[in-house]
Amino acid sequence: MFQKLEGVEKRYEELNNLISDPEVIAKQSEWTKLMKEHSDIQEVVEKYREYKKVKQSVEDAKEMLNDPELKELAEMELLEVKEKLPKIEDELK
Repeated sequence: MFQKLEGVEKRYEELNNLISDPEVIAKQSEWTKLMKEHSDIQEVVEKYREYKKVKQSVEDAKEMLNDPELKELAEMELLEVKEKLPKIEDELK
């Protein structure tokens, strides 16, 4: 699933570049088609980026657990972000 999402995110970035290209903008039918595709995948890409951000927060919190001064804060952070992860994964499916 995540490989497919990586591909969708890559395509989204390609579309961002294409829809801002003056040559593509000059071809209204092509630009319109690309804008529709961009719009169709935007929500999925945003959710996937949110997932990656939360996943990184989990990893960061796990690293902070090793620091005695930050352990309590890390435990709270870890608990909070671990609750979000399954919800986001469900939404991505």
